Amino acid sequence: MSRLPVPGPHPAPAPPALLPELFEAQAARTPRATAVVFEGTALGYAELDAAANRLARLLIEHGAGPERTVALVLPRTAGLVVALLAVLKSGAAYVPIDPDHPAGRIAHVLADAEPTLVLTTEALADRLPPGALTVDSAATAEALARRPAGAVTDAERTAPLHPQHPAYVVYTSGSTGRPKGVVVPHAALANLLADLGRRFPLTERDRWPAVATVAFDMAVPELYLPLVSGARVVLVPRPVVGDPAALGRLLHRSGATVLQATPSLWRTLVEHGGELPRLRVLVGAEALPAPLAAAIRRYGEVTNLYGPTETTVWSTAARLDPATGDPTIGGPLAGTRVHLLDEALRPVPDGGLGELYIAGAGLARGYAGQPALTAERFVANPFEPGTRMYRTGDLARRGADGGLRFAGRADTQVKVRGHRIELGEVEAAMLRHPGVAQSVVLAREDRPGDVRLVGYAVPARPAPEWAETQDARQVEGWQAVFDAEYRASAGFALGEDFRLWRSSYDGRPIPPEQMAQWRDTTVARIRSLGPAPGPGRVLEIGVGSGLVLASLAPHCASYRGTDVSAAAIEALRGKVARVPELADRVRLSVQPADAVADLPPGGFDTVVLNSVAQYFPSGGYLLRVIERALELVAPGGAVFLGDLRNLRTQRCLQAAIRLDGAEPAADAGVLRKEIEAAVLAEEELLVDPALFTALPGLLPELAEAEVLLRRGGHHNELTRHRYDAVLRRRAGGEQPVAEATELRWGAGGLDDLARRLEAERPARLRVTEVPNGRLAHELAALRVLEADGTVAQALAAHRAGPGTAPDPEEFHRLGERLGYRVAVGWAQAGTRADAGALDVLFTAPGTGPTAPAPRTGPTPVLAACTNVPAGSREQAALAGEVRALLAGLLPGYMVPSAIVTLDAMPLTPNGKLDRKALPVPLLPVAGTGRAPRTPHEKALCTLFAEVLGLDAVAGVDDDFFELGGHSLLATRLISRIRTELDAELSITTIFEARTVAGVAKRLAGADKARPALRPR
Repeated sequence: MSRLPVPGPHPAPAPPALLPELFEAQAARTPRATAVVFEGTALGYAELDAAANRLARLLIEHGAGPERTVALVLPRTAGLVVALLAVLKSGAAYVPIDPDHPAGRIAHVLADAEPTLVLTTEALADRLPPGALTVDSAATAEALARRPAGAVTDAERTAPLHPQHPAYVVYTSGSTGRPKGVVVPHAALANLLADLGRRFPLTERDRWPAVATVAFDMAVPELYLPLVSGARVVLVPRPVVGDPAALGRLLHRSGATVLQATPSLWRTLVEHGGELPRLRVLVGAEALPAPLAAAIRRYGEVTNLYGPTETTVWSTAARLDPATGDPTIGGPLAGTRVHLLDEALRPVPDGGLGELYIAGAGLARGYAGQPALTAERFVANPFEPGTRMYRTGDLARRGADGGLRFAGRADTQVKVRGHRIELGEVEAAMLRHPGVAQSVVLAREDRPGDVRLVGYAVPARPAPEWAETQDARQVEGWQAVFDAEYRASAGFALGEDFRLWRSSYDGRPIPPEQMAQWRDTTVARIRSLGPAPGPGRVLEIGVGSGLVLASLAPHCASYRGTDVSAAAIEALRGKVARVPELADRVRLSVQPADAVADLPPGGFDTVVLNSVAQYFPSGGYLLRVIERALELVAPGGAVFLGDLRNLRTQRCLQAAIRLDGAEPAADAGVLRKEIEAAVLAEEELLVDPALFTALPGLLPELAEAEVLLRRGGHHNELTRHRYDAVLRRRAGGEQPVAEATELRWGAGGLDDLARRLEAERPARLRVTEVPNGRLAHELAALRVLEADGTVAQALAAHRAGPGTAPDPEEFHRLGERLGYRVAVGWAQAGTRADAGALDVLFTAPGTGPTAPAPRTGPTPVLAACTNVPAGSREQAALAGEVRALLAGLLPGYMVPSAIVTLDAMPLTPNGKLDRKALPVPLLPVAGTGRAPRTPHEKALCTLFAEVLGLDAVAGVDDDFFELGGHSLLATRLISRIRTELDAELSITTIFEARTVAGVAKRLAGADKARPALRPR
């Protein structure tokens, strides 16, 4: 049974002649004129007609004919045009398949189309099922030579050719997750050519470069309209289409007079900056922005075209008037009727928003083998009973001038760089990865003019027994990073290697004097924990380069240091051995943080994990380490977790990072989404202080947990967004501590607090809801953004400074003056909306613990107290695997530029997917590889970053395409290289070399940039 849909009623009379007849008539009129040119091959009209006739007869002998299909898997050569015409002459419909598409997609199209015959070449035959006819084989050449060259008649065909017989079946992206074949009849094709022939009359003097792949229906008018008009088709090689400089040269060399292209391709030509010959400009397949329309008018008269594949390429057209504003999509082609309807299929008034329905002579017959989908999209036409109309899913308005203005989509079908994509197909392909539980795909335009597909995936949750295995894999990943870093630490004195500490604000090293203060305040806090006169027996987990060890070990009874990095331990052993007072006191070993089997339970007075927890793979791993560390300390001993990254203030930090250098006129909505994306993409473990205040109720051996701000006079990331936690193990016989008197921070500030302390001398005073002067300006800016304020308003708040909010160090100075011990910590979670709010505890000497003790209140959900740092390696690996899978299943234009992993999809209050809440993807930050060394590498790093829109400069080993590049951005890079480095490279160089280092090598042999193209 045929998979082709039954032809529906057609309201328009059949055109007088079909494409095979139109071409044959033209070949008879201009037999010696050149019809097709491809590189060094040129075919005249008579030669092309004869070759197509011979092949058509061979196809008929193989069963080709009306209501049957022939698949074409052929390279882009002049022989492709011969094959297209031959199939049409045989009466069959051709199914064009791009041989560059993934093997899986080619196999699906062949299985779905069920062609009578497949035409291919010997070089491609191995990729296809057996039985394909190879057009370039010796046997085929011999068979063709024996066939007559005259016109093919109905008597020779398997049945007479009728206007409603299919001419071609082109496969487009499908909402069901599979491509769908659109069956276009000869009558619709002839109707299109008749209208375009009147709009764009061509003669033998016209040259039309064909740039679209034959699997894209834009190829139809650029191939056939010239061939029925006596003009010349210039078949453009694929590499030239993607290189604006090469394409510009071809336009001049070929004498081009007409060019049809998508707005994306026109944009690359405009941005390249070269002059083009005067052209009749045709543009379509995606929305045409007004600035681009204005830019391409300098090349010639511009016609904006609109139409879905289901209505035969183009359905409306508008010749753009330079005096008008936004481009319209105009009015219908001949034999076509366009309706703007509401949900009840009622016409909307002029100016109203409606969905476009198209009826008339251009309608396709439907979808091959999908009658239900055909019935859903090709609906009964209430305005002409007995006929159909196609529901496009596009929204539009009709202006006062009668022209239609495109206004977006009513469903999930999108256009990206001219290609129509059903997002459902990409989503379905993502779900074929076993690690993906949910998928969503969007077409985003987060930077004007740069539309990208972005995939969102919720990972499938592994079985519990896999959790520790995944953690171990991530620890191994960090181990490799640290091994590389610590091998370079040999040249630094013990306790002086601060290379790993870089500010998140600007990526620069934190100044040495600030890092020295960070180290000294850390050591002082640890020394205050242990039995006098020092911290006693110390275990440091994650000893690194010995920053803490160098200053702390001389004051300890013994010092045991462990680290997951063998390189760190090896380098540290050598340095310790050269310090006599440490050599006998310090013992070092290589082991991960959760491996403590060889360590004596209760054998240490203090266990130190300083600036280590951020590299833990999960909150569960952190809790395991804490439990095991508590087993290692003696009763009454302490576990010190230092330099913890604060989950509670992460959004505040990311807002400050993005406001630094932001333009006041920037889009605040985009900035807000970038902040959310950065929070989700964090690769290190972030911990809310509420985790530690909840631990005493969860771990019976834990007596108390202290959460303390970092000390320091410098305002930097370490003092603003990091903190320490001190956990004390029960010793037995602990006495309950009297509740502290509470005082809410008031307008009187420090002066009122000082007067109260002096007058009342309370044993314990807790001051609550204290604003944090270190964070006041950042929090103020974040509040502006969260209240839908502008970037300019947020910048003003950020630059206003702390106002009356005190610096936390002022409380320490006040305590020292009045004889109080002071502990400054983060406020209890949920007591205040302000993420920076503090609690300050003043304790008189001899009155017990000095920290802000846990307060009564709901125990937080522990899962909410840490992020999932698999924005970390597991999720990054999943994203890479998904992109690799999609690249093997889908054409390149359907593979998302980025895959974002989420714990869960955002939902609206009524439980539906909230697409607007899906975060802006952060392009991978470049600069993690080798630094540039040569002038060319340095210049290319800058160009890579600028073209890709990265915040950081690319490293020389960073891959342009893995960083979010695509063919259009590659053309911009070529243009920038030409301008900045005076070198001429082809776009193929970028695809082959891919990295800064690779492109730099190609520059050595590159020609100087060619001069700009001149007008004819």
